Amino acid sequence: MGVHPTRSDWALGLGFAVLGLAETWVTPSRGLTPLERMGESALVILIAGLFTLRREQPLLVALSTLACVTVATVTIIDSRAWPIAVVMIAAYCGARYASRSGALVVLAACVGYGLVVSRIEGYEGFWNFVGNLLFYLALMVLIPWAAGLALRSREQLSRHDADRAVEQERVRIARELHDVVGHALGVIVVQAEGERAALPADAPDSTRETLTAIATCARDALDDVRRLLLVMRTDSALGPQPGLADLPRLIEAMESAGLPVDLVVSGEPRPLPPAVDLSAYRVVQEALTNTLRHSREARASVELGYAAGGITIEVTDDGRAQPAGTRGFGLLGMRERVAVFGGVVDAGPRAGGGFGVHVQLPTGGGVVDDPARARV
Repeated sequence: MGVHPTRSDWALGLGFAVLGLAETWVTPSRGLTPLERMGESALVILIAGLFTLRREQPLLVALSTLACVTVATVTIIDSRAWPIAVVMIAAYCGARYASRSGALVVLAACVGYGLVVSRIEGYEGFWNFVGNLLFYLALMVLIPWAAGLALRSREQLSRHDADRAVEQERVRIARELHDVVGHALGVIVVQAEGERAALPADAPDSTRETLTAIATCARDALDDVRRLLLVMRTDSALGPQPGLADLPRLIEAMESAGLPVDLVVSGEPRPLPPAVDLSAYRVVQEALTNTLRHSREARASVELGYAAGGITIEVTDDGRAQPAGTRGFGLLGMRERVAVFGGVVDAGPRAGGGFGVHVQLPTGGGVVDDPARARV
């Protein structure tokens, strides 16, 4: 899933190594020579190292550890406890962290190992063989595999509920801003213009100018609020996370808010990893929102370039050039999103006027590890 090893991953690897080596050297040798016990120890250490990568490469780790324990079972040992632990951990991690198809592959590999073990045990009679295999599958494979799948489903459901709650809160905030702030600004405009119209002919020019400035500023602020609310409501539809395929809808919303946008795509468009696709969309969204907020009478251009190892995103406008610092928090969030994937953001005023944002975003995929996620 593209995450780095956590403390629990290192703890699992270290704990398995300690217990596996202790069983290898402290318990009776079961007829193994010192060289065979050293080979067994090497496999234990290798498997322990693989376990630290169980979140980053769950399918590879599960299949590799099962291959190692199969080699150990066939060539070196018999009736050890640590191979049982390996199979259970591999089944659990495959179901919990791999893709749906990967989880099924791990399940099939565990069943294959069960057939090997049952064959080695040498049970006489077909039903004894079947009974031993079913016992192995139920105890060592199906229970941990089902537990991993259940925890995976619960985690995905919790994440969906959290996303839904965030989107509902966005809608509520947008509604409150429209009802409270929008209403207040509208009242200010009406009061200022009404007071200016009621001024006597001999009223001081400074009073007229002040009321005009109040009405103009309030009207501009009301326009900004309406534009931002339109963006919030457009992006708050409950459903899948947006991606670059949703850019036409975003551009339509921006044009409705008063910002003409041209979209140019070069290279061969292709599906991107979901996390990269979402971040690319957010980069364009933030850049266009900044233009909408900070540049008057501007026209924006969005250029997407697809290459073998990544994509380039360039968002420019021809409005009045402003320092990059005036768009600070938006650019900061943009840089954080891109830095997650090893990308680069270059933003600032353009020499010919306006503002430009240039992003190079690798498309290797991956997501940032969520610190709040359960470490199981």
